[in-house]
Amino acid sequence: MKIKGLSDYRGRNPHGYFQDLPWDVRQRAHAWLSRLLKRHPHYPRWLFPILVGQAKRLALMSDEERSAWGRSMQAKQGGYAVQKRYRREGRIGPDHPAHKAAEVSAAQRKWRKQERLGLPPKPAPSPSTSRVGRTWSALCPF
Repeated sequence: MKIKGLSDYRGRNPHGYFQDLPWDVRQRAHAWLSRLLKRHPHYPRWLFPILVGQAKRLALMSDEERSAWGRSMQAKQGGYAVQKRYRREGRIGPDHPAHKAAEVSAAQRKWRKQERLGLPPKPAPSPSTSRVGRTWSALCPF
C-alpha cells in the first residue's frame, strides 16, 4: 500500500544516500549502515530509511558525542528501571516521602499566604476530610 502524499519523497536522492556528506563522513556512514544492516538481515522496507538516517546521524557525531549520548540513554533506562521497581515494591502513592513533603509544602504556602493577606487561619481539617487520612498536625510541623 502506497501513500500518495509521500510520492514526492520517493527516490529523491538518485545519486546515493550519503552524497550530501563529505567523503570521510560518507565512508563512516556506509560503515555504520552495513553494521546496522547486519543486525537486521531480513528488514522490512520501512526500516531501511530509518537505518540510513541513523547511520548518517552516527557518522556525523564525534566519538565524545556518541559516548555522551550513550551515557544519557543508559541513565534514562536506569531511571525507568527504578520507577518500575518502585511500582512493583509499592513505594509510590500517598505513603511516599515526596507526596508527604508536597502536602506539607502546600500547607505551608497556604498558611503563609493567609498570614500575608491578614486572614485568620482556617481551622485544621478533621482526619475524615483530609485527602489521605492524615491529621493537619501530622502534615504541618509548625
